Amino acid sequence: MDRSFAVAESVRRRHGGWYDAAPLVAELRRCARRRGQSITDLAQELRIDRRTLQRILAKRSVRSDTADRISIALGRHPGELWPEWFN
Repeated sequence: MDRSFAVAESVRRRHGGWYDAAPLVAELRRCARRRGQSITDLAQELRIDRRTLQRILAKRSVRSDTADRISIALGRHPGELWPEWFN
């Protein structure tokens, strides 16, 4: 079994829900601005699938495993973006 999938499964079991996408979208924009990149270029660099990026930008919520993976890729702990992460 792929280890990244196993980590995502453990996160899903522990947190198992959906989070507001706004903090993640804001962090993506902030990081792209700091690097002088478009969000699309940043997503490619962080290996975020284009369809995943489109869903994050278009919807109001993001799954916990996606929230975890992308916030870590941005150099942030999910709890920094979603204080309720620890509840």
